[in-house]
Amino acid sequence: MIFGFQHKVLSAIVLLLFTGACSDSVAPLGDATLDISIDDGLRADTVELFVVEPDYCAARSMGTWLKTSDAICRFTTQLDAERLAFLTFGHDSRPFYFVLHPGHIKLNIKGDRWEVSGSAVNARLANIINQAGECERERRTVARRYVAAVADTTLTAATDSAFWARDSILSDTLRSVYLKADTSRIPLWKAAHFHLENLRR
Repeated sequence: MIFGFQHKVLSAIVLLLFTGACSDSVAPLGDATLDISIDDGLRADTVELFVVEPDYCAARSMGTWLKTSDAICRFTTQLDAERLAFLTFGHDSRPFYFVLHPGHIKLNIKGDRWEVSGSAVNARLANIINQAGECERERRTVARRYVAAVADTTLTAATDSAFWARDSILSDTLRSVYLKADTSRIPLWKAAHFHLENLRR
């Protein structure tokens, strides 16, 4: 009786361990489709898609699209999870980073502005970049207004404090965003890192 009970308990433990091992296995592959609309101003006749493999920290080309007609620029592949990815537009172009994942992503790229649908993570990425850009622009506006107030002697102690307080808030916000982008291993923030680098220049 005792042996039979122990045997059942051991069998149950083995089954649980086996189930746990199966749950830690590689996630199933899902279809990933990327449709890209490119503004004519970019003059991109060639678009190449690269995916960064996290295990090797190396970019793997997923194909090249040649502009020969009005056909949409489309890439299809299979992925098991989110991946850092980027697009190049010819040899001398700056890489355009985003997050590739299973599903149907639509990107509309217009110079430094871009719109995304079908991808919550890339919508969040665009929002992060837009907000950081607005903070950078507002800091420059605050600095110009401060210099103008000093030049025409209209700067009061209260106005001076208001300028510095506003700049401090904007600076702290940007510092927090940049820190996360520079240190996080998550594909969203890795992609944000490269976009934010362009804002710093």
